[in-house]
Amino acid sequence: MFSDHASLLAQSDIDLVAVTVKVPHHRELVSAALAAGKPVYGEWRLGRDIDDARAMAALAAGQGVPTVVGLQVRQGPAIQFLQELLGGGYDGEVLSTTMVGRQLNPAH
Repeated sequence: MFSDHASLLAQSDIDLVAVTVKVPHHRELVSAALAAGKPVYGEWRLGRDIDDARAMAALAAGQGVPTVVGLQVRQGPAIQFLQELLGGGYDGEVLSTTMVGRQLNPAH
């Protein structure tokens, strides 16, 4: 067990770091993992804003470390319901989509 992320990142047998905390903490943890040369799986939304995202992407590119951003919301009940409706032909053939999300409390 580790008391902080720096202790975890110092371990040579850590192959991948998954960052699944609230968005305001992503940049600190993703950046630390990338600086340690660890591949990173980060949950969507990558950062608080475009500057956060660009900084993390630049660091990943500079370190040559593989990264991926996951979209766990695809498993959410509302999205699964839509998939069932659309998969069953409820709305006919889907030609285009736009998904809009809203965050009610940006501090979280």
